[in-house]
Amino acid sequence: MPTYAITGASGQLGRLAVQQLLARGVTASEVVALVRTPSKADDLADRGVQVREADYSRPQTLRGALAGVDRLLLISSSEAGQRVAHHTNVIEAATTAGVSRILYTSMLDADDSTNPLADEHRATEQALREAGVAYTVLRNGWYTENYTDQLGQYLRTAEIVGAAGNGKISAATRQDYAAAAAAAALLQDEAGNRTYELGGPALNLTDLARVISEVTGTSVSYRDLPIEEYVSSLQEAGLDEDNARFVVALDASIAHGDLETNSRDLAQLLGRPTTPLADVVRAAQGADPRVGKIDLATIGLIGAGRIGTALATLAIGAGYDVVLSNSRGPETLSDLVEQLGPRARAARPADAAAAGDIVVVTVPLRAYEQIPAAPLAGKVVIDTNNYDPDRDEHIAELDDETTTASELLQAHLPTSHVVKALNTVYFEHLTTLSRQPSAPDRSAVPIAGNDDTAKKTVTTFLDAIGYDAYDVGPLEEGWRYQSGAITYPYGADGSFENPQPANAERLASLLAQAKRARDI
Repeated sequence: MPTYAITGASGQLGRLAVQQLLARGVTASEVVALVRTPSKADDLADRGVQVREADYSRPQTLRGALAGVDRLLLISSSEAGQRVAHHTNVIEAATTAGVSRILYTSMLDADDSTNPLADEHRATEQALREAGVAYTVLRNGWYTENYTDQLGQYLRTAEIVGAAGNGKISAATRQDYAAAAAAAALLQDEAGNRTYELGGPALNLTDLARVISEVTGTSVSYRDLPIEEYVSSLQEAGLDEDNARFVVALDASIAHGDLETNSRDLAQLLGRPTTPLADVVRAAQGADPRVGKIDLATIGLIGAGRIGTALATLAIGAGYDVVLSNSRGPETLSDLVEQLGPRARAARPADAAAAGDIVVVTVPLRAYEQIPAAPLAGKVVIDTNNYDPDRDEHIAELDDETTTASELLQAHLPTSHVVKALNTVYFEHLTTLSRQPSAPDRSAVPIAGNDDTAKKTVTTFLDAIGYDAYDVGPLEEGWRYQSGAITYPYGADGSFENPQPANAERLASLLAQAKRARDI
């Protein structure tokens, strides 16, 4: 029997593909899950799947990992700008290892697409053609989850904003694409090379808004903006010009028709129709994808000072992987990473942002505009900042209290879900006050955010690292526990010298007495 390998098997699409192969009768021992961090695939190993270390950027890990593999599903790398190098490394290693067929998850209509993501997929397909190994190209359309992951935002604002015009999108779920990939891998009688154009029934963003309205009972509409107006809107919301134009280029590609297909390849591989959009919206409404992933999460840390180090220690103790970053470069964190152990690694801030399922921003507030926005799109971001004019220099809108520090960060990260938390605990007390869930002296920490689901995610994380969450409300209410607004909750008489637990009742009492700076 052939042996099947899947790269990126601990990621969303890769994990689903492994599960689909098993569901279709492939023996677990004949499935190889290729992952950068094997501990992230312990659940697959428990099912009998072979788990092997394989890092796209480290060719030396790939050659041995592909030994004995017959068919390889190459899941596209998530690192924009590095995909061609990553994919070429895998293709060369697979060719050397004698893999008989490579299946690659490319992009819909890659030959002619104007989408800014298409160039790397075209180059990878060319590398496949030149490799001399049989290949199958799975040109996936957009994920339906690209939109349903933002359902909470759509319902809060009652609109979807973009510049896609009436362009149609042949979207399908990750589950459908994974099932199609498994089906294609199992086609033993397929000779030569094959390219599939994969997508579901085409719809535009007005159609998406209509289905969301029908399913949820909340009226949502699509507001289409001219290109330059959308660019300006994104810049006003905090994106730099390059990132704003990248986002707009994605919508321009939709308007151009790049993400629409009439192909029936996906339904034919599935042997059934694709999952209806209404079902996906209904599932997202009942269980937002940002909740329920925390057990296997990676915590990204932008800032690795005293607070970042304490949180990394707690997160690793709770079983998370952490990716640390600072402004001085990953090489300056080598001693800290060695101290923290194998669950920690260092990276640049943009890479830590991309790697984290939850990302903690713990840098001086004056540097908030340097936080990379694009890789944080759609993610939960924990903001630990306090405003200190002596350190951060004066920020007019904070001095006159027309906004809060976390609202500034949220404006800079318009497509992220910022939750203010952990700014109230002195860094030395973070580890000493952590308690098990059943402990009678467990402390609570206040949280604030505009997205209820994001706050649930943060609550789950806080629980894992030893704290209860006390929900104060939306981000604008974060002023109530900004530095100076209340007495320090976790010290006798407000002192940092003698830490003591503070439960929800104590927090509620203190927060009710909070004073704005102008009233002190």
